[in-house]
Amino acid sequence: MTNGLPSKRREAIAAQLRKAEAAPVFGLGNGRIYGLILMLLLVVFVLLNFRGAAPRVLERVFPPQAPMSAEQQEQRRLRLKDELQGALFDPPDGTDFVQTKGYQRLLSSLFQATAAGAKNPIPLDRDLAMRNPDEVRGERVVVHGFTGRDGVFAVRLNDPLLSPDGPITDVWRILLTDGERDNAICIDVLKDPGNLDLSSDELQIDAVFWRIVKYEVDAGVYSNGKRKPSLNRELPYLVARSVTRLPDSTNKLGGGGRNMWFFSAALGGMVLFGIYRVVASHKKSALRASMHTSSFHSKRGSTPPPEPGSHS
Repeated sequence: MTNGLPSKRREAIAAQLRKAEAAPVFGLGNGRIYGLILMLLLVVFVLLNFRGAAPRVLERVFPPQAPMSAEQQEQRRLRLKDELQGALFDPPDGTDFVQTKGYQRLLSSLFQATAAGAKNPIPLDRDLAMRNPDEVRGERVVVHGFTGRDGVFAVRLNDPLLSPDGPITDVWRILLTDGERDNAICIDVLKDPGNLDLSSDELQIDAVFWRIVKYEVDAGVYSNGKRKPSLNRELPYLVARSVTRLPDSTNKLGGGGRNMWFFSAALGGMVLFGIYRVVASHKKSALRASMHTSSFHSKRGSTPPPEPGSHS
């Protein structure tokens, strides 16, 4: 047993994560093809109309954020260490899946945070979390993505967790990724996902970022039958109360529908309009150049006006 988690259970969890990591979420169906076409049309429209300059509206919607200074980071780290009796640092980043007292306290705090009406969650900046976990640690964030059947499994708690609805004996571990099986995130959820269609629904989870988890992945065997060295994986590790289907989502993977065709037509019209503007602009430039050339030649070939007082 290591840090309260039996070695056999740790091996079983690692094996389940390897299985989830290897399983595809979905194939390249019609919905994915339409999505790629839409993205391509949008990129072409932006290139034609803005010609390398970022639209002003993007600067207003996504203003650049200044990174924390070293002093601010240290102050934040000291403050977080005082919260929940150090649960956010128990265990430290880079540790495997283990159940510590800090883990138990962090799970219990999820009920308290909800009762106290915590601030609205912000989208998780995964790159920032991986690069500098302290800047995101303890923040209430929202994540969304796909998992598949193999990406969700129950993990038995060493000590049952007391909750308003009775003792909780298991958490649901979710490996959440995008549709290409990239940008993986691991989340322990207290409530059973229930009747969600995990094979196709896009999921949304309101969670708390905890730490970076590190675990081993079986790399397989060489052609001679000898086993390859294990690979290490590092992921953002979060905890949450529940998981829901993404609101207003018609995103059954592989499906198209009328809305897809409508947006395709709309974006196609935008691209055609952009092409028309570029062609019209070139025509106007060519016309102005032609008029200028004609005017220049006509002036050179014309008879100069007579001098005042002269007679023909």
